[in-house]
Amino acid sequence: MAEVLIHTKVEISDVEYVVVWNKSIRDEVKRILKGVDAAPSTEFDGHILNYGGKEHHQNHYFCKFWLRKKGKSVITGPCYLKATFDATVTKIIKKRKSPIQSPQFENVSDAIVQIGDDFSILPELEEIVDLETANPIHWQSVGEHSKRVAKKITQQTEYNSLPKYLKKILKLVAYLHDIGKGVSQKDSKGKQKVDNDHPAGAMPMLERILSEEFQQLSEEKIRQIVMLVCYHDLIGDICGKDRDRDQIIDVIDDITDFDMLSVISKADVASLIRNNKRIVIFQEIDPVQWLTRITNQLPELRQWVENKLEEAE
Repeated sequence: MAEVLIHTKVEISDVEYVVVWNKSIRDEVKRILKGVDAAPSTEFDGHILNYGGKEHHQNHYFCKFWLRKKGKSVITGPCYLKATFDATVTKIIKKRKSPIQSPQFENVSDAIVQIGDDFSILPELEEIVDLETANPIHWQSVGEHSKRVAKKITQQTEYNSLPKYLKKILKLVAYLHDIGKGVSQKDSKGKQKVDNDHPAGAMPMLERILSEEFQQLSEEKIRQIVMLVCYHDLIGDICGKDRDRDQIIDVIDDITDFDMLSVISKADVASLIRNNKRIVIFQEIDPVQWLTRITNQLPELRQWVENKLEEAE
């Protein structure tokens, strides 16, 4: 980011070339620069290494190299996350048009009962059941944290105003919201490293689960479940980490969606509080203070969302 050191602006003529890390981004840059005088060239920073008698694609360090996926970014930006969310919903609905073979669950109600009895009933959940995390703000394994979130949702004010079927969806989402951490990079002790991109990592897993494991599941429930897992940290990040609030409008259909996001976000943060004690960690928000921020800011944020939804009508 050396360009930030240049006062006022950077002239396009000062740019010799633009480095990109995959071909789709290269094509997008070329599209943006089309017709620009003295446009810089676009260099694809990907090369082939030959070892072990095979060719291996090598991306730079901003990629999730531990997943062995070409061009998989460490952090999925908001536009790509929204596209991933939309694509996941579309894929699930399309796959469910074919007969479901040997589903694990009859419906959402059946799923929360079975998962409550046996958290390891799905391979995606088994992967996180005893998974320890290197994130200092998390004092439980990922699996135990998820179970705790499922209990905490019932304590949130917004939860009480929701119809019964949405309460069930929230409990299912609480169990599933951190499955993306199962594919996060691990440290030398096998602990899951801090991965702010785990909601995006959960999307392929959620696609499999909702496509194969439920006999009955409406398209609207599919959208809600995927939305809540993909954006379970959105409101918490807006209130505690200055995330762009406009992202809410991009993903919700109505104010009920917002209320559901509020429940899962508050429950997620509330589950980090241990015996009502504050946690002082360098560069981390104390969960007690974080939950207070969310609670205090929610009324204004909800009103802002309602206004935006009305403007869009």
